[in-house]
Amino acid sequence: MYEAFNKGIKASSGDIIYFLNSDDYLYDEASVESIIKVFRDDNKLDIVYGNIVITDEKCRHSHTFGRNMSLDDFKKGYMPPHPGTFVRRRLFETYGLFDEGYKICGDFEFMLKCFMDDSDKIKYINRTIAVFREGGKSSDYRYSKIREAEMKQIISKYFGESTKESFTESSDNPNALCRLWLETLLLEEKGITRLLKSSNVKDVAIFGTRKMALYLYKDLQRENFRIVRFLDNNINMQNKKIYGISVESPEWLAKNHVDAVIVSIESSHDEEVIKQLREITGDELFIVSWKDLVKGA
Repeated sequence: MYEAFNKGIKASSGDIIYFLNSDDYLYDEASVESIIKVFRDDNKLDIVYGNIVITDEKCRHSHTFGRNMSLDDFKKGYMPPHPGTFVRRRLFETYGLFDEGYKICGDFEFMLKCFMDDSDKIKYINRTIAVFREGGKSSDYRYSKIREAEMKQIISKYFGESTKESFTESSDNPNALCRLWLETLLLEEKGITRLLKSSNVKDVAIFGTRKMALYLYKDLQRENFRIVRFLDNNINMQNKKIYGISVESPEWLAKNHVDAVIVSIESSHDEEVIKQLREITGDELFIVSWKDLVKGA
């Protein structure tokens, strides 16, 4: 993939470089124009990035991703969305082309180098730039181990061994837990709600709005739980609806009642979310990760 990107950079003649994969497309006709205007208004900028819509056409679900990023985000394995990012050519002349030794994370390393040295010349705009269709290498579970290994290698290289641990996934492998969940559904013909039932939970909020949240919704629905709200820190998802249910900020919990909140985050960052929710609600509310529901089924 990065060999093709590098060939494109060498063959291009413009001052600003942008990559759009064959399965993806621009959000609207003004996407490029809106970015170019930002560059023109401030010619010192080297990178401008916005939001993308991640869409899964099989389950007809879309999720808007994008926010202002910092070096701390890179330490956790996050970066500006690739299809939403425009880069001046001179950065490739300064930092070199993409490292073709990486299968998945070459763009992560390049962007990290830019953020480490030129963060004052990078700007985020809260505008949707492109639509990313899930289904490529980056979203294929077979490549998750490769991505994790490359990410750890890069984080260790630029931040040191101790920082690498902040990205380390929890021992609860999401793929293994999903398989256990599937076995529970197919072989035992039941959902993963035993812990909820034993705690007399009826009204539930789901934290997260990506596909894992949809899986939870379907499982809870078939077990006759009432899903009251979806919660998300992503302001671009707040005030939208999923299956007719409103998406709110987690602060919604401060003034509204539910019996439990289920966190649908797949990575080990679910622990940070649970801590955040505890700060809002105190210790009384039943807050649990989907991983614990699967293990307790």
